[in-house]
Amino acid sequence: MANPNNHLEVLSAIKRRGGTFWTRIGTAFPTKDGSGYRLKLEYFPAPPDAEIVILPPKPKEREGH
Repeated sequence: MANPNNHLEVLSAIKRRGGTFWTRIGTAFPTKDGSGYRLKLEYFPAPPDAEIVILPPKPKEREGH
């Protein structure tokens, strides 16, 4: 069985005004056999120039640090 903590974040990247604006739009979980990923999208980017990027999650910062 796949490790539920072994996930990737699905992000939308839109280049505007000299910068890139990132929005988390969902999560990618490995399939049980490990041959692919299952996407759970919470939002789908509407702009035609949006790129969908899948990255490992950033480590959570410890509280108070």
